Amino acid sequence: RELAHALDSLSLKQSQAGQPQEALASAQEGNLIYRKLVRQNRDAFLSELATSLINLAKAQGETGQQEQSLATVNEAAAATTELVSKNRRAYLHQQALALNNLTAVQTAQGLWDDVLKTQQQVVDTYRELAGQRRSGYLASLAGALANQSVIFTTLGMREQALPPVQEAVDLYRELVRSNRDASA
Repeated sequence: RELAHALDSLSLKQSQAGQPQEALASAQEGNLIYRKLVRQNRDAFLSELATSLINLAKAQGETGQQEQSLATVNEAAAATTELVSKNRRAYLHQQALALNNLTAVQTAQGLWDDVLKTQQQVVDTYRELAGQRRSGYLASLAGALANQSVIFTTLGMREQALPPVQEAVDLYRELVRSNRDASA
Protein backbone atom coordinates (compact mmCIF):
# COMPACT_ATOMS: atom_id res chain seq x y z
CA ARG A 1 0.00 0.00 0.00
CA GLU A 2 2.73 2.45 0.96
CA LEU A 3 4.62 1.74 -2.26
CA ALA A 4 1.49 2.33 -4.36
CA HIS A 5 0.84 5.61 -2.56
CA ALA A 6 4.46 6.69 -3.03
CA LEU A 7 4.29 5.82 -6.73
CA ASP A 8 1.14 7.92 -7.15
CA SER A 9 2.89 10.83 -5.44
CA LEU A 10 5.96 10.34 -7.60
CA SER A 11 3.79 10.31 -10.73
CA LEU A 12 2.25 13.65 -9.80
CA LYS A 13 5.68 15.20 -9.12
CA GLN A 14 7.07 13.81 -12.38
CA SER A 15 4.13 15.30 -14.25
CA GLN A 16 4.72 18.67 -12.60
CA ALA A 17 8.41 18.43 -13.54
CA GLY A 18 7.55 17.91 -17.22
CA GLN A 19 8.33 14.18 -17.29
CA PRO A 20 5.12 12.71 -18.73
CA GLN A 21 6.52 9.29 -19.72
CA GLU A 22 8.04 8.75 -16.29
CA ALA A 23 4.80 9.93 -14.67
CA LEU A 24 2.86 7.40 -16.72
CA ALA A 25 5.17 4.54 -15.75
CA SER A 26 4.92 5.42 -12.05
CA ALA A 27 1.13 5.78 -12.23
CA GLN A 28 0.80 2.43 -14.01
CA GLU A 29 2.97 0.65 -11.44
CA GLY A 30 1.05 2.16 -8.52
CA ASN A 31 -2.26 1.34 -10.16
CA LEU A 32 -1.29 -2.32 -10.57
CA ILE A 33 -0.54 -2.56 -6.86
CA TYR A 34 -3.90 -1.01 -5.95
CA ARG A 35 -5.68 -3.44 -8.29
CA LYS A 36 -4.05 -6.36 -6.47
CA LEU A 37 -5.05 -4.89 -3.13
CA VAL A 38 -8.65 -4.43 -4.32
CA ARG A 39 -8.78 -8.07 -5.39
CA GLN A 40 -7.73 -9.02 -1.85
CA ASN A 41 -10.05 -6.58 -0.02
CA ARG A 42 -12.32 -4.48 -2.24
CA ASP A 43 -13.95 -2.47 0.53
CA ALA A 44 -10.64 -1.50 2.11
CA PHE A 45 -8.86 -0.33 -1.06
CA LEU A 46 -11.45 0.73 -3.65
CA SER A 47 -11.20 4.40 -2.65
CA GLU A 48 -7.43 4.38 -3.09
CA LEU A 49 -7.79 2.61 -6.44
CA ALA A 50 -10.23 5.29 -7.60
CA THR A 51 -7.73 8.02 -6.73
CA SER A 52 -4.97 6.08 -8.46
CA LEU A 53 -7.15 5.73 -11.56
CA ILE A 54 -7.64 9.50 -11.69
CA ASN A 55 -3.87 9.99 -11.53
CA LEU A 56 -3.34 7.34 -14.20
CA ALA A 57 -5.93 8.94 -16.50
CA LYS A 58 -4.15 12.27 -16.14
CA ALA A 59 -0.81 10.68 -17.04
CA GLN A 60 -2.36 8.86 -20.00
CA GLY A 61 -3.84 12.11 -21.28
CA GLU A 62 -0.49 13.88 -20.97
CA THR A 63 1.14 11.22 -23.13
CA GLY A 64 -1.52 11.37 -25.84
CA GLN A 65 -3.34 8.21 -24.83
CA GLN A 66 -6.76 9.84 -25.02
CA GLU A 67 -8.89 6.72 -25.43
CA GLN A 68 -7.16 4.98 -22.53
CA SER A 69 -7.50 8.12 -20.44
CA LEU A 70 -11.25 8.20 -21.05
CA ALA A 71 -11.64 4.51 -20.17
CA THR A 72 -9.55 4.94 -17.02
CA VAL A 73 -11.39 8.01 -15.75
CA ASN A 74 -14.71 6.29 -16.47
CA GLU A 75 -13.50 3.40 -14.33
CA ALA A 76 -12.63 5.86 -11.56
CA ALA A 77 -16.10 7.42 -11.77
CA ALA A 78 -17.70 3.97 -11.60
CA ALA A 79 -15.60 3.09 -8.56
CA THR A 80 -16.63 6.28 -6.76
CA THR A 81 -20.28 5.63 -7.64
CA GLU A 82 -19.93 2.23 -5.97
CA LEU A 83 -18.32 3.85 -2.93
CA VAL A 84 -21.06 6.49 -2.69
CA SER A 85 -23.72 3.79 -2.85
CA LYS A 86 -22.19 2.26 0.29
CA ASN A 87 -21.39 5.46 2.20
CA ARG A 88 -22.61 8.61 0.49
CA ARG A 89 -21.36 11.09 3.05
CA ALA A 90 -17.84 9.65 3.19
CA TYR A 91 -17.22 9.39 -0.56
CA LEU A 92 -19.31 12.09 -2.22
CA HIS A 93 -16.32 14.47 -2.37
CA GLN A 94 -14.22 11.81 -4.10
CA GLN A 95 -17.03 11.27 -6.60
CA ALA A 96 -17.10 15.01 -7.35
CA LEU A 97 -13.37 14.91 -8.10
CA ALA A 98 -13.74 11.88 -10.35
CA LEU A 99 -16.63 13.46 -12.25
CA ASN A 100 -14.71 16.71 -12.59
CA ASN A 101 -11.79 14.81 -14.11
CA LEU A 102 -14.19 12.92 -16.37
CA THR A 103 -15.55 16.23 -17.64
CA ALA A 104 -12.02 17.43 -18.43
CA VAL A 105 -11.21 14.28 -20.42
CA GLN A 106 -14.54 14.38 -22.25
CA THR A 107 -13.95 18.05 -23.09
CA ALA A 108 -10.47 17.32 -24.44
CA GLN A 109 -12.01 14.70 -26.71
CA GLY A 110 -14.91 16.89 -27.82
CA LEU A 111 -17.59 14.60 -26.37
CA TRP A 112 -19.94 17.52 -25.78
CA ASP A 113 -23.16 15.61 -25.07
CA ASP A 114 -21.31 13.67 -22.38
CA VAL A 115 -19.66 16.86 -21.11
CA LEU A 116 -23.05 18.53 -20.56
CA LYS A 117 -24.37 15.54 -18.63
CA THR A 118 -21.25 15.00 -16.54
CA GLN A 119 -20.80 18.68 -15.69
CA GLN A 120 -24.40 18.77 -14.45
CA GLN A 121 -23.53 15.84 -12.20
CA VAL A 122 -20.49 17.78 -10.94
CA VAL A 123 -22.69 20.79 -10.13
CA ASP A 124 -25.31 18.61 -8.44
CA THR A 125 -22.67 16.80 -6.39
CA TYR A 126 -20.99 20.01 -5.20
CA ARG A 127 -24.42 21.48 -4.48
CA GLU A 128 -25.16 18.51 -2.22
CA LEU A 129 -21.75 18.81 -0.55
CA ALA A 130 -22.29 22.54 0.01
CA GLY A 131 -25.64 21.67 1.57
CA GLN A 132 -23.82 19.44 4.04
CA ARG A 133 -20.92 21.80 4.76
CA ARG A 134 -21.41 25.14 3.08
CA SER A 135 -18.14 26.77 4.08
CA GLY A 136 -16.12 23.77 2.89
CA TYR A 137 -17.67 23.45 -0.56
CA LEU A 138 -19.03 26.83 -1.58
CA ALA A 139 -15.97 27.71 -3.65
CA SER A 140 -16.06 24.32 -5.37
CA LEU A 141 -19.73 24.76 -6.21
CA ALA A 142 -19.05 28.24 -7.58
CA GLY A 143 -16.20 26.88 -9.70
CA ALA A 144 -18.37 24.04 -11.03
CA LEU A 145 -21.09 26.52 -11.96
CA ALA A 146 -18.58 28.80 -13.70
CA ASN A 147 -17.25 25.80 -15.65
CA GLN A 148 -20.80 24.85 -16.60
CA SER A 149 -21.34 28.35 -17.95
CA VAL A 150 -18.15 28.13 -20.01
CA ILE A 151 -19.31 24.83 -21.48
CA PHE A 152 -22.67 26.30 -22.42
CA THR A 153 -20.94 29.28 -24.02
CA THR A 154 -18.54 27.03 -25.93
CA LEU A 155 -21.53 25.18 -27.34
CA GLY A 156 -23.27 28.41 -28.36
CA MET A 157 -25.91 27.99 -25.65
CA ARG A 158 -25.65 31.58 -24.46
CA GLU A 159 -29.00 31.80 -22.70
CA GLN A 160 -28.25 28.67 -20.68
CA ALA A 161 -24.80 30.06 -19.81
CA LEU A 162 -26.13 33.04 -17.86
CA PRO A 163 -27.87 31.43 -14.82
CA PRO A 164 -24.90 29.30 -13.69
CA VAL A 165 -22.39 32.15 -14.01
CA GLN A 166 -24.75 34.49 -12.14
CA GLU A 167 -25.09 31.93 -9.35
CA ALA A 168 -21.31 31.51 -9.31
CA VAL A 169 -20.85 35.27 -8.92
CA ASP A 170 -23.40 35.31 -6.08
CA LEU A 171 -21.57 32.47 -4.33
CA TYR A 172 -18.19 34.16 -4.76
CA ARG A 173 -19.69 37.34 -3.27
CA GLU A 174 -20.90 35.30 -0.32
CA LEU A 175 -17.40 33.90 0.12
CA VAL A 176 -15.89 37.38 0.05
CA ARG A 177 -18.39 38.60 2.66
CA SER A 178 -17.78 35.62 4.94
CA ASN A 179 -14.00 36.01 4.64
CA ARG A 180 -14.27 39.72 5.37
CA ASP A 181 -16.46 38.99 8.41
CA ALA A 182 -14.07 36.30 9.61
CA SER A 183 -11.06 38.60 9.45
CA ALA A 184 -12.81 41.53 11.12
